[in-house]
Amino acid sequence: MTTSTHYCGSRSPTSFRRCVVCGSKSIGINFGVQSCAPCKAFFRRNARRKELLELPCRHRDLSSLLENENEANGRSMRYLQIRRCSSCRLRRSFEMGMKEELVRTDEENERYKQLVDINRQRRELLRQQLLEMKALPIPQ
Repeated sequence: MTTSTHYCGSRSPTSFRRCVVCGSKSIGINFGVQSCAPCKAFFRRNARRKELLELPCRHRDLSSLLENENEANGRSMRYLQIRRCSSCRLRRSFEMGMKEELVRTDEENERYKQLVDINRQRRELLRQQLLEMKALPIPQ
């Protein structure tokens, strides 16, 4: 038995894309940019909290970290800084292109859940109808 692995594009099997906000491993495009799951969740919870942007960094000046962005050490320093300071993290999220308008409102979430439930009920009904059709004898 043989298996084959297909790789997307020119990426090697060990490479991965980085979150543009904190530099950790990305899970995909979220709110318009490559991001990790924690930055995605953080942005979803805080995108509309503009008061966070007004707060100064509680730890260090982020600009000194961004100067070393290409160095591995600078990347790990930025990761620690961004994850530690909510103001810096939200500011960087917006600077890197995350879009507030892509975050669903509570009403949109409710409509989406209703749509998912309706589709689930339709699939179940179709599955039951198919089972009933298979159970019918075939006239000859």
